[in-house]
Amino acid sequence: MSHDVVGIGVRISFYLQTLALACLSLRSPTFYTIAGSIYPLIVTSLAMVVAGLIVGLRSQPEISFHDALVMFYLLYLSWAAVCYTSRQCTLSSHDGVRMLQVTCIFYSYIIFAFALVLLITAESFGNTPECNRHAVIVLFRPFPAFPQGWIIGWTLTFIVFVIYTFMITGQTWRRIPLRWKLPIVEFDVPADPESEVTRSTEVSPQALFRDATLNSSKSKGQSLSHELPIAWDVAIQLVLIVVFWSLTVLNTELLIKWNCFAPANRTQSFWQYGQILPVFVVVLPVLNMIKAFRDFAFRPLDRAYWEKRS
Repeated sequence: MSHDVVGIGVRISFYLQTLALACLSLRSPTFYTIAGSIYPLIVTSLAMVVAGLIVGLRSQPEISFHDALVMFYLLYLSWAAVCYTSRQCTLSSHDGVRMLQVTCIFYSYIIFAFALVLLITAESFGNTPECNRHAVIVLFRPFPAFPQGWIIGWTLTFIVFVIYTFMITGQTWRRIPLRWKLPIVEFDVPADPESEVTRSTEVSPQALFRDATLNSSKSKGQSLSHELPIAWDVAIQLVLIVVFWSLTVLNTELLIKWNCFAPANRTQSFWQYGQILPVFVVVLPVLNMIKAFRDFAFRPLDRAYWEKRS
């Protein structure tokens, strides 16, 4: 196994970045917070693609076809997290949303290009092409990479490519409908500004949630309870994210186990600069995710909150 490209530090970085980014997009207080987490993941993924193609297609390759399969699994997980987050940001009115969507489209087609190159050169890719026929792909259990895996790879890549392209050209990038069903809050401005303190035009997300809860309870003639309501759409999405992420991580690690990589050189530690640096990249997205859930937890937030976040 090439530890420079798919070592333990690189894998941990991809695993935690993707999970933190997807969860952060559900509760992020600002668009800048999401941008600060999604762009590092995009850059990290593009660097993996470029490095993989350079060292895998040169006259004397430095990685194997088995390494490229692990890269494909990691990039697939990264692409899913980036696309999900980009769609979550669609409702925001921030000027950077358009740039983010264009970047995600460019990034997506780079990932598709890597998949096509890997499929086209599958039999001769890497430094041990004579072993490529013995490789396996994993979906809870191993399948031979040739011909079953090769056919499955072409089929899935083509289907995802067509669906994604149709979504882009059909301009179907819109937010999850459940967000639009949340009530719109109308703020009451006091008639006499001298008798009451007027509200500031800058409303914090916490104050927006508090006012939304008050207005909703008053309109229904109910008294406020000390128990906070739960945004079930957020809870369901979070469960789906964790399940999808867990299954992808499981299959990636099983891929490494069942492909029987040659024993590593034990004279050198796995934890060198190339493995430690990606782990430190994870710190900011994870801290942002923890802060977002600490501030908002699973409280239902008004549509105005998503439109105002910037």
